[in-house]
Amino acid sequence: MIDFDVRLVVRSARAQDVQGWTVPAFLVSLNISGLRRYRVRGYDLSEPGPFLALFPPGQSATYTYGPDRENWVLMGDTPHVREGGAAGTVDLRDGDEWISVPALVPLERAQVPQWQEEFLRLHDAFRDPLPAQRLRIRLGLAALLRPFIDRAAPLDVSPASRLKRLIENDRQCSETIASLSRRCGCHGDHLRELFVAQYGLSPLTYRNRCRLATAMALIGSSTFGVGEIGQRIGFAHVSHFSAFFRKESGLTPRQAIARFRHAQ
Repeated sequence: MIDFDVRLVVRSARAQDVQGWTVPAFLVSLNISGLRRYRVRGYDLSEPGPFLALFPPGQSATYTYGPDRENWVLMGDTPHVREGGAAGTVDLRDGDEWISVPALVPLERAQVPQWQEEFLRLHDAFRDPLPAQRLRIRLGLAALLRPFIDRAAPLDVSPASRLKRLIENDRQCSETIASLSRRCGCHGDHLRELFVAQYGLSPLTYRNRCRLATAMALIGSSTFGVGEIGQRIGFAHVSHFSAFFRKESGLTPRQAIARFRHAQ
């Protein structure tokens, strides 16, 4: 969850013509109506329909609203947002990794009421200083960010993205990372550098995370024993699987089964 100190949650309804405003903090905006012109890095729109937008701190924005204006703004401080490398993108940080997402998500008119309601709930929570409401705001921000994350476009043409798909499809880890790298037409060391540059982690780390995620899914939704779960993610020996699982999760497989199996 993004660490976020909210500073403002407000609804605006007055005509306004703003030129070259420097955004002072991270901002999430819901545009509903009245926008005549909208220009930020990567977008130059006239009379756009409803949309959600992200603004990293320091970005310049020019916009014109008419008297039929309605928009909501959530503003706050966070070290987990920055301007994206490509125009029209924003980077969100998850742990040590950065995820590039579009800065704008168009909405259908039928979707607007649900987002109005979300901003209204955030507005009410902002006015209440209780700790539970601070948590409510952080959860609400996560909900606002989801449509942006859902639209994050994978770079399917790069060797790193091809390796990523091969890792995901090789669920039993029948091939080494070096073998998969050769299938992408690259030397292993070079492709590792490309993979780290694109995704922020090594191919082996990504494979381990995929294996752990698959194991956790089997633990939570199946009746398989430890040995069969290990075999399904490429471990021939229970001891090797148990050592891997404990290193990656901090639990033994049996502890995870006791804690998570059929928890839903």
